[in-house]
Amino acid sequence: MTVTSTSLLRAQPTGQVKLGGANTYTTVHRVVTDDVDDGVQTVAAAIGTVGETTYAEGDETDTGAYLQSVSPKRDKDKSLYWIVTSQWAPNDSDDPDNHLNEDGELEADPTKWIDDVSFSTSYESRPLLEAVYRGPNAMDHIGRPIGSGGPVVNSAGALIDPPLETQHPIRTHHISQYAATYPEWKVAAFQNAVNSQILTYTLNVPDPELGHHPLQYNKQWDIATARVDSITGTWGRKNGIFYWRTDINVSEDRSTWRLQIPDAGFERAWDVNYDPVETTGEAIHVVALTDVHGQPVRHPVRLDGFGAVLGSTQPTKYLIYSKYIETPMGQLFQ
Repeated sequence: MTVTSTSLLRAQPTGQVKLGGANTYTTVHRVVTDDVDDGVQTVAAAIGTVGETTYAEGDETDTGAYLQSVSPKRDKDKSLYWIVTSQWAPNDSDDPDNHLNEDGELEADPTKWIDDVSFSTSYESRPLLEAVYRGPNAMDHIGRPIGSGGPVVNSAGALIDPPLETQHPIRTHHISQYAATYPEWKVAAFQNAVNSQILTYTLNVPDPELGHHPLQYNKQWDIATARVDSITGTWGRKNGIFYWRTDINVSEDRSTWRLQIPDAGFERAWDVNYDPVETTGEAIHVVALTDVHGQPVRHPVRLDGFGAVLGSTQPTKYLIYSKYIETPMGQLFQ
């Protein structure tokens, strides 16, 4: 379990360059390890020691610029490859900081800082499965009067195929936690997973003078609405103390991250003694659906969840699948 190679991809100064050195830089390296179980701490150490290693890339050196932070990210296509972004700058161990601890007091030790929390919203294209019908004609013959909600169908009750698309909002919670070590186990346990139980996050920071909690954030995700997009770490040093910042990004789909697929198709289940209860789990023959002229149907026909054709006025049945691994996440924010 070791690093086999480190190669520089990019190095550039940031901000105004001073001729005497002590400048700020950003570097990006590709780091390759020999074991898929190698974690961010092994990879970060290949770049140097935060607060001690000085900037030296190729023929350029700056003895006044020290390694300040290291952010490794595993290549999504190659598990042994990592992309590592590093920041270099003069040491600022004597600079004041305005981070608070859990008692609401200014804290110099970064391993005792409270979480940072921020939010962002993005949009994903999703099939438009249901909508409110607005006219122009009442479609009472298929149970869709004007103003009623339900599947997107034509006036014959056939599902629109291919389905229309809509922009679906996804809210992402960015939570950064500070500690002396990086919780590598969380990556294996929660990366790209969905919560199988209700998930809660609470941040309470008291004001020692006022005696109450002026800074509060309480969040609860219903089952299968929180997906852990990524868990990454940044190694740094502040006020002479080494620390790890763990960045947890949780995307929220307020409907569900589970797939909801209308039960519809061009075939139906067929059995001379068909019964939804008695035939559960047994092999059922499939027969093609035809129209009144005996021709194969051209549009998906709604089914009842057991393979039979659904009545035209009955609500659409949805089949639910889990696209992501679902697991309890009670320890995600601990």
